[in-house]
Amino acid sequence: MYVHFIFIDLVHNHIITRQKQQEFLLGQQLRSLYINSSSPSYIQGISTGLYNQSQVNVIADFGDEGNVVYDAAVSFTQGMWPATTNYNITLANGTFVIGPLGGYQVSILYSYSRK
Repeated sequence: MYVHFIFIDLVHNHIITRQKQQEFLLGQQLRSLYINSSSPSYIQGISTGLYNQSQVNVIADFGDEGNVVYDAAVSFTQGMWPATTNYNITLANGTFVIGPLGGYQVSILYSYSRK
């Protein structure tokens, strides 16, 4: 499945805070549509909790516009897989550790250039 569009300023080759917010909100909307098990559009079998890199490939063009599309993809994935305290680990000594930034999930982004 591929559903995405990006609001960017290609004239100045940068993505502004408002555009990052739009990408974040788009990620949230698509999460509720496709990664919510009670949604009629739920993708059967996809993890509804933590980001699972074996289920998802995020690909961003890293071409003439510099890192604009890549930065937009980062904002999008932050909305799609938000920070959660479920992103945690218990160390061998029993210490319970939540991921940085309140459980920020790092998603793998593949980049390519059309050049």
